[in-house]
Amino acid sequence: MPNINEKITKNFNENIEYIKINHPLLFDKLVSFESAVEGNHYVERYALVYENDMFDIYDKKLQKNLYGGELNSYIKILEDSVTLLKNENVFQSFKTIAKESAPKMYQFVYNLTQTLSQEQSMKHIYKFIFFGVGIGMHISAIHKKIDAKSYFIIEDNLELFRISLFTTPYYEIAKQSTLYFSIFDSKESYTQKSINYIQQEFYYNHYIKFLQLPSHPEEKLEQFHLQLTTQSHLNFSYESILEQYTHPLTLIMQNFQILNILTAKLPATPILYVAPGPSLSKNIQWLQKVKNSYLIVALSATLNTLKKANITPDIVTHFDGFERSAVHFNAIEESPFCADTLFLLSTKTPLSILNILNKEHVYLFEGNASYKKDFGNLSAFCAGSSTYLLLLALGSTEIYTLGLDLGVDKETLATHSQEYEYKQELSSTPEDTLSFRDSLLSVEGNFETQTLSTPNFITSINAIQEISKNFKKPTQVVYNLSDGAKLEGFISLHPQEINAQAPLNKKELSSSIFKIFKENSASKFSKKEIQNLDAFIQKAHQFLLIVNEQAKKDFLHQETFLNSLIVLQDTLTSQQENDTLDLILAHYFKYIYTYIFDFYNTQDNLTKNYNMVNTQLCTTISTIITSYADRIQQAHG
Repeated sequence: MPNINEKITKNFNENIEYIKINHPLLFDKLVSFESAVEGNHYVERYALVYENDMFDIYDKKLQKNLYGGELNSYIKILEDSVTLLKNENVFQSFKTIAKESAPKMYQFVYNLTQTLSQEQSMKHIYKFIFFGVGIGMHISAIHKKIDAKSYFIIEDNLELFRISLFTTPYYEIAKQSTLYFSIFDSKESYTQKSINYIQQEFYYNHYIKFLQLPSHPEEKLEQFHLQLTTQSHLNFSYESILEQYTHPLTLIMQNFQILNILTAKLPATPILYVAPGPSLSKNIQWLQKVKNSYLIVALSATLNTLKKANITPDIVTHFDGFERSAVHFNAIEESPFCADTLFLLSTKTPLSILNILNKEHVYLFEGNASYKKDFGNLSAFCAGSSTYLLLLALGSTEIYTLGLDLGVDKETLATHSQEYEYKQELSSTPEDTLSFRDSLLSVEGNFETQTLSTPNFITSINAIQEISKNFKKPTQVVYNLSDGAKLEGFISLHPQEINAQAPLNKKELSSSIFKIFKENSASKFSKKEIQNLDAFIQKAHQFLLIVNEQAKKDFLHQETFLNSLIVLQDTLTSQQENDTLDLILAHYFKYIYTYIFDFYNTQDNLTKNYNMVNTQLCTTISTIITSYADRIQQAHG
């Protein structure tokens, strides 16, 4: 027994020292827990016990040992459950796409990996997640078995995690592997830590192995899966990203007005922000009654609904860079509807949409790509969160949102208002796998305790929450009039509870906004901005030289080859500022690298064609850089 006491005391002290140095926020939580216990503010529920040469945890509330004296057998079961198979207990960070439909820049990797299957095994597990710690001793056993490069350790119960500090030498594991912890975290903190873990050494993300303790809830798995599947490179191809990041150049060349969102401010007036959620259709008669009492700012996706109800928006916003979104503007084409409306659109907006609008009424703002100096840029996850951010940036102080449900109708399970082109009616039948747009998950409701949402909507909810936390000023008041999800920073308010407001002088208000926007916009490049374009072209040429040097290399060993790819990626994407070319290349690397690294991490794969893969990869990267440089050159003139 004295030897056991010495061992667990050493474990605890060494773990505390390691956590204090490397994970200070977690250390603070442990110190706070100790203080709460010592001050009699918290009564410990669990106790570490050692009986019959075996550890256990005694639950004082249930008056029993959690492992029932069978800890060794339990650890062996957990250890045996961890295999190298790609189809057991894994998150996958790729989408299965048929080879013939793969974008051109991805074709070579499909040719490379077409012989692989999920029934095969990995050579090594690089990233591993523990959902639940418990006594923690299984973590040591599994580490000895797999020796992963990094571990993400998740535990909701701080007291249990503290007990594991006596039995589990985290400090020893950390000498070989990188440890990431999410212990007793809020949902927001856990989400951010999940994103961070996904971003770290992303090239090992193709298959991420995990172990879930039976006592640990499914919620954390679902949240991690949500962050993994909503990564931009999985939902937008490289071609679309290149187009969206360089499309603004075409619009500036055609003398469209670019709004300076850093200086332009809307007049002080109540704004009714209209989105295409189910609540829009339900409250359309109320909206008809109050339409003249607010400055109506509407997403383009609501235009068909508003036209049918004879409601003309004062400002229409649009963010989508894809041709499919042109359907939202069917209500305008060859119609007097919105003839006097101001259109505030992202520079991603396709020309097919811009060409049907009155150019004098169109003002563009920059998004991910920023070519106008000191004009500001704005980007968020979706049109709903982006318009919210835009209204805050333009200084709006009183905003009412209708149709920003970000949840499904509780009766029909419809995702959007009746006239929305891409609305769905989802099924309440549970699914085996989590689908980004079709699965139903419970979230906090705006007017009810809980409401149903989808992973897609939940990502938007999280985006809005971050915007409220980081950008909304105390003087800006926002009301949520919708039946859907509760939104951080919004005050819940039923439309019928709003006191009637006097009608606005819409003609005078519109004239004022046009004047403000005109005074805070430009339709050409300045000399300084042209110099920036020169710098972009020079940088592209420098990158081509780097890629050409990579293409010349001769590789004999797998480790040398893969390490060189990591260095190449770091060199081309680790610039100080959010440079457009860096972002485009980062998008491509995040997609392509997991396939390459998984290919060489597959058992029974004896292929050593490092030079062929290196050549093909460098060819595609050079094509990307050249395409970007050509578009910059065209804009430069």
